[in-house]
Amino acid sequence: MQSGELVRGLLLALLWGGHCWGLTEEEKSSIVLLHNALRSQVSPSATDMQLMKWDSELEALAAQYATACIWDHNPERGETGENLFLTSGQLNGTRVLQSWYDEHLDYTFHTGSCMAGKMCGHYTQMVWANSNRVGCGEHFCETVEGIDQKRLTILVCNYYPKGNYRGMKPYVSGPSCSSCPPDHICVEKLCDVGQTSTTVLYDTDHTYTDPGTSPRWETHSDSSLESSSAPGTPSYSDKKIGSEEAEVNHADSSEEAGQGAMNQPCAKGILAVILLTVFLL
Repeated sequence: MQSGELVRGLLLALLWGGHCWGLTEEEKSSIVLLHNALRSQVSPSATDMQLMKWDSELEALAAQYATACIWDHNPERGETGENLFLTSGQLNGTRVLQSWYDEHLDYTFHTGSCMAGKMCGHYTQMVWANSNRVGCGEHFCETVEGIDQKRLTILVCNYYPKGNYRGMKPYVSGPSCSSCPPDHICVEKLCDVGQTSTTVLYDTDHTYTDPGTSPRWETHSDSSLESSSAPGTPSYSDKKIGSEEAEVNHADSSEEAGQGAMNQPCAKGILAVILLTVFLL
């Protein structure tokens, strides 16, 4: 193989095998699968929890806003919910979603409120019953407006219809699927529209729990005026610090999402290919 062909091959492998062009199809699928797994596990059980599906328009909205590298909600997100996450380490989607869901430990369902000084907004948006579409995008940022630390990867997830309305609980408690709309069927405790599906939504033999030692993260969430929180309800402006690496979350509510999510490892890889090209030439 000639040196030029070798370089082209390495570059193509890097671009398509890494995160240079955003989330992979496998990662998108994992985001949906884990959302559905966690939504099916809510306690108390939900009568009206809808099946979550991927939405390419929400993905485009999220991917575009991620490139802005701003630690605040997208003011142009319209009627969409939004969760944000920021990390100095390698992005781990399972860990991100689990950290959002784990906020249920600080949420009291019967009062619809969060423990004093705690944050629950990411959890409530994740399990908002009629939020049945999700789309996410990531981007590596040299700097992030509103954050002092440099070289961070941001993940934006948008939801539709949006949740976190003030004075409302995320779902109606009761027997699973007992309040599904007439045109829906019950699929593994979730209301799904249309014909019966044999698709495995998630590993039914596995209970999703904390995946292990979490890197350090900050969490922050917010929403539109009608979704904003009052004292004692799920917080949309607090922060939560964990351990080890710096990470951040934010909860609420275009260009195509194809380009714009180059992360740190990808950038380093491209530099390596460039250096290899110079050496071979």
